[in-house]
Amino acid sequence: MKRLYPVFIFLFSFPVFAEESGSVSGTVLDRVTQTPISGARIDLSGKKKATTDKYGRFAIELPPALYRLSVKASGYNEEVKEIEVFSDKTTQADFELIASLTFYGEEFVVESPSPTPAEEVIISKETLLEAQIRDTSVNLFNDLSETLKTLPGVITAGDFSGALYVRGGSPMETIYILDRVFIYWPYRWGGMLTMFNTRLIDEVDFYAGGFPAEGGQSLAGVIDIRYKKKSLSKRSGLFELSPTTAELLLNGPIKKEASSYLFSAKRTHYDYLAKILSKDEKGNVYPWFDDLLCKLYFDLSSKHKLTLFTPYVSEGMDMWLKEEHDPTIAGAHFGYNYKMGILGIDHKWIPTENHSLQTTLAYKEDKGDFDFYHPEFSFKQKIYPKSVSLRSDLDWQISPSHKLRSGTYIYSSDLSFAGEFKTEVIKGTDTLKKGYEEKAYEIKKDANYIGLYGWDRWKIKPKLTLDSGLRYEYLDMTKDYSLVPKFSLKYDIGDKTSLKAAYCYNSQFPMDVFWLDEKEGNPDLKPQKGIDYILGIERKVSEDVRLKCETYYKDLKDLILSDNEKNFLNKGKGKAYGIELFLQKKEAKRLDGWISYSWSVSKRQRGDSEHMFENGTETAGVSDDPKFYPTEQDRRHTLSIVGNYKLSTKWRLSATWRFNTGNPYTPLVGVVETGSETAILYKPIWGEYNSKRMPNYQVLDLKIERLFKIKGMDCSSYLQFLNLYNHKNIYGYYYSDDYKERKESMMLPFMFLGGFEMRF
Repeated sequence: MKRLYPVFIFLFSFPVFAEESGSVSGTVLDRVTQTPISGARIDLSGKKKATTDKYGRFAIELPPALYRLSVKASGYNEEVKEIEVFSDKTTQADFELIASLTFYGEEFVVESPSPTPAEEVIISKETLLEAQIRDTSVNLFNDLSETLKTLPGVITAGDFSGALYVRGGSPMETIYILDRVFIYWPYRWGGMLTMFNTRLIDEVDFYAGGFPAEGGQSLAGVIDIRYKKKSLSKRSGLFELSPTTAELLLNGPIKKEASSYLFSAKRTHYDYLAKILSKDEKGNVYPWFDDLLCKLYFDLSSKHKLTLFTPYVSEGMDMWLKEEHDPTIAGAHFGYNYKMGILGIDHKWIPTENHSLQTTLAYKEDKGDFDFYHPEFSFKQKIYPKSVSLRSDLDWQISPSHKLRSGTYIYSSDLSFAGEFKTEVIKGTDTLKKGYEEKAYEIKKDANYIGLYGWDRWKIKPKLTLDSGLRYEYLDMTKDYSLVPKFSLKYDIGDKTSLKAAYCYNSQFPMDVFWLDEKEGNPDLKPQKGIDYILGIERKVSEDVRLKCETYYKDLKDLILSDNEKNFLNKGKGKAYGIELFLQKKEAKRLDGWISYSWSVSKRQRGDSEHMFENGTETAGVSDDPKFYPTEQDRRHTLSIVGNYKLSTKWRLSATWRFNTGNPYTPLVGVVETGSETAILYKPIWGEYNSKRMPNYQVLDLKIERLFKIKGMDCSSYLQFLNLYNHKNIYGYYYSDDYKERKESMMLPFMFLGGFEMRF
């Protein structure tokens, strides 16, 4: 099939403006009590300094530029942000500081510059801020997965995939949380993109393993995403036009210092243009998506904070393939329409300076209608699951060196799935016969889940801190429970180096409702289990540079595999292990970024149905094969280099280079052929499972941005260069009908495109 790669370019504007002064203002609060912190010291790249007043407020006037703004206060950990000051405009920069631990009156984390390994006990955790995501999510749709791909331990199937494989786990084994609400499958277009709007993200906590007890139902990683919340003092807006999407964002106070709103609307527009240019007579609808968000925040009092939020996403397509596209699949149809919406309310209660209770109630609804037809495969499905979730977390600062957290997560879902599929199958040995495998299913179930956890952080000695937790979970569909302990230990070697270790027991109930169906699945399936063993060392190399090295081993058991008699059974085992290096330079005057390298191995027992029919016969022992094979997520070497450079106050340059060794695949070793000249049938003979590897993958993406003004409004235009040196990256192999010719499915070639952004 021919592929069309649309290329769009927006011209730069180069107006010249006289240098004028701008300003930055904000408030500094205690993160737990939300009370103002007076006397906090503000430093902007060493050029201007100030202190907060009794209301925690500050304001500084200075020339337009990019600055590293740090906030220090006695008894609190330092916070740092990268901010940009524009002429004749006030940039808002609010901070919420975390109290540092003390031990018998002695402060251990004392005004130490960021980054410092002493601040974080949890191992295998990285926090990504808004500016980092903005500069590294360079692709056709500025997707969060582009940033996450550059972190150690993370890979994807390729350019056309946003589904993450974390330390050898499949995408379904990594969970996503958006504003404290669990998102089961947070992907668009079947996994090509994530559903999260990078413009709305405030920060992301990424756990590659060793996550605490509050993060459950994951065998791999946890990705905790928090959208922006408030601007209580000043209204602002943003309009962005990229080659593929258009977006409008509005934010500001409803009542100053008391309430605020955040509204965002985003949609693809390339699909309209493609339809016009293609002059399609069949009325095709090209793949599209949109998302909306409305978020209201109310500062009711010093003790009560209330947030209402309503994220909504939808997507779809309706494509017919003609004979001129590909004669072998003429008449194929791919169509679907999917919607997902959440209505949530979050309340935070702070009765005392040592206690806080946060409760989130959310209603979530999905609706999808899928219809795919191919001469060799057809699939129809309708889904309509609805769910209600309640999450509540209590924090208790027992003493300056001892903190407790406990929580509950209750989930009730009404599941509704119905579908049918038909697949062409060729069976036989000497004489081949074409047939079809057909299945239909209708699943209507109620699923109720409860998770309870307790978590304790105790600074045992000035240099030794222990995190321990226990989580209990129960799912009524399986009538089974899991009880998992988690431990993390941190030991400080001086002020700049920390040793960390973790032992974490993880479990995950069957994530696919199809697995539990009485007819097509197995309702007696149990949770899948795994144990993480992690050891790491982290060192603060300089004021803004840190180096981290971790090694891990994952022991997996009770994995769900296909079975000839029971459809599915908890009979699988697996293992994953590796070494990761991460060198990060934090935001500074000009340069920031990171380098990550991973050497990893991921192996599991086979048990899949992809090659159940081998050498012309059904191989009954495939699903019972005890041997460990490389998984599809096995990449022995991955390397990412990320850099962001401020050329001047008006020009910025961002670059990302990624490399990984080739994906494993199962080779074709022969073909069985039978029939007459008019009706010849071919059946492939496959070699050893995943015994070959594709060529290495590498890509360099570059973005250059120009800042300017139009009638007093801050604007920028940019150019993006994807796969700059046009490296040939292979997504996979497919074969001609007679299997005599192997063809390559390619990833993105070199592309360049541009965009425009206006802030008001």
